[in-house]
Amino acid sequence: MLIWIYTLSLSPSPYPCLHDFYTVAHPGRTVRDGFGVFGGSNGFWNTALLKRIGMNGGMLTEDIDSSMRVLEEGGRIGTDPLLVSRELATTTILHTWNQRLRWSQGWLQVSWKHCRKMMFNPHFGLRQRFGAFMLLFIREIYPWVASQVCYVKSLFYYNFCTLFIS
Repeated sequence: MLIWIYTLSLSPSPYPCLHDFYTVAHPGRTVRDGFGVFGGSNGFWNTALLKRIGMNGGMLTEDIDSSMRVLEEGGRIGTDPLLVSRELATTTILHTWNQRLRWSQGWLQVSWKHCRKMMFNPHFGLRQRFGAFMLLFIREIYPWVASQVCYVKSLFYYNFCTLFIS
């Protein structure tokens, strides 16, 4: 089985919430869903695996795309909290905005390309398939569904209040 280890980003950052993402979300997802996801520059690849899988320059988040291809082949991605690496963080709000926009578009691209393959991955059990569903499908539709909550609530309260007023 192929092993790929993801490291934690513990670099100084003006955005401390990102540390929670790397120290809680990634390891937590690995435990909950039974698979990890590599993102960014903080990871160690098996050289032979990286040469074979490669990075697809046509993808906005080629690292996530490569993660999905490794998982589709039955490979493993794990976390190791004892490994430390450093990287440069964005320094302005505009750079951060542009980076997050690119990541968002890249995740949509990866979700579109890999969701079905991950849901029917023969190497995955039910728990991993559910995790892939949450990661690739629910994460994409959630903003659209959540934005409707305010609208639906306002209609409910309007209709509820008109019953007592009239």
